[in-house]
Amino acid sequence: MTRATTPTVASHLIKFITPDDVRDYRTRLDATISAMDAKVGTCAGLDAGIREGWAKFAAAWRVREEPSWLHALAQYETTEAYEHDVAHWQDMIALREAKERCRAERLAARERARTLRLRLLEELQEAVRSERQSARQTCSVRLGEARSIKDDIKRARAKLLAERQYQADLRRIE
Repeated sequence: MTRATTPTVASHLIKFITPDDVRDYRTRLDATISAMDAKVGTCAGLDAGIREGWAKFAAAWRVREEPSWLHALAQYETTEAYEHDVAHWQDMIALREAKERCRAERLAARERARTLRLRLLEELQEAVRSERQSARQTCSVRLGEARSIKDDIKRARAKLLAERQYQADLRRIE
C-alpha cells in the first residue's frame, strides 16, 4: 500500500540523510504501528478483511533492511510513505471505532426505550384496572341505592341508569 510521493520543490533540493536519521524515524513510526496493532486487536468493529489488510501492512513494515549510507535517502522516503499510509489506516480505524460506539449507543438507547415502554404500559394497565374497579364499585353503590327503592318502575329505571352510567364509565376508561 506504499505510494510514491509527489515531487515538490523540497524534493529537488539536496537532502542529507544519515542511517541514524532513518533509524530514529523508523523507531518513532514503530511505536505508532505497535499502538495500531493493539488497537486493531481490540476493536470489535473491524471486519476480517480490514484486520487482514492491516496484518499484511504491518508485516511488510517489519521486513526491511538495516539503514545504510548508500540507501539512506530511499529508506527515509519509504518510511515517509509508510507514515502517510499509517495515517490513512488510523483514520479508517478511528471511523470504524466511532461507528461501533454509535452502534452500541443505539442499541443501549433502544433497550432503554423498550424498558421505559414496558414500564409505562404496566403503569397504564394498572391505571385501567384501578379505574374499572372504581367504576364497578360506583355501579354497585348505585344498584344498591336502586334496590332500596320500593316502587318497581322507579327501581327498574334507577338500575337501568346505573347500568348505563357504568357502561359510559367503561367506554371513557378504554
